[in-house]
Amino acid sequence: MMMIRRVPTVALSVLCVACSATKWQQPGEIRPSTYQMSEERIKRSVGKLRRLAITPIRYEHVKDGTRVPDKELPVTREWSSMALSHLRDWKGYEVAPLELYDDMYPQKLGRSRDEIDRSLEALAKWAKDSPDGEPPPAEVVSTVNGIGRALNTDGLVIVQGFRREPSTWNVALVILSASLTWPLLAVEGYFEMRADLYEVETGRIVWRHRISERRIDVDDHWPPRSAMQQLFDPIEQALPRALIDR
Repeated sequence: MMMIRRVPTVALSVLCVACSATKWQQPGEIRPSTYQMSEERIKRSVGKLRRLAITPIRYEHVKDGTRVPDKELPVTREWSSMALSHLRDWKGYEVAPLELYDDMYPQKLGRSRDEIDRSLEALAKWAKDSPDGEPPPAEVVSTVNGIGRALNTDGLVIVQGFRREPSTWNVALVILSASLTWPLLAVEGYFEMRADLYEVETGRIVWRHRISERRIDVDDHWPPRSAMQQLFDPIEQALPRALIDR
């Protein structure tokens, strides 16, 4: 039965794949708060924000309208490791996960852990909802300034992802009816991931990249491991590759 179901599903996925990617970068001057680059011939923008911290990665996996936590934790762990590796080893940033500072973080900011978590949630929501170049509200600026200055970083990275599995029952109905006239939204899976880089000095978002994909698929390995690399490939180098010790 599994063999019968998977073969037509793969065939449908080939017909129904749709991918998109959007990148935006602040056109104005970038202002690092701690790191001052030596004079060089290469003009840099967001690469000036060499010291970065990454907030805990946010990822939701939904099946038939319900979140599946067992599928979320392995993804966030893998994504965290891959994001750190790509930014450090290929882009030349000094980068660390925010979780490393859990013990000292509340003391430095004078807030409880719950208050900090709510502030990080607000940063993630603003990153997702705000248009490109929108000036941040005062509370966002205050949070970014506080985190960055406490940890001596130039930028704060937020990574978010979402996956909705296709309804296996609806896909089966389409296959059994031998019809591709069904509304694709009723059967397709959806995946999205995005990264937003806050500048500590001003609290504004200065770089962002979003990728998404729609398809009919039941493969647990979708999205591929290369998705995190694809997410950060467009960001500017902090150091030329020749100077990065990998």
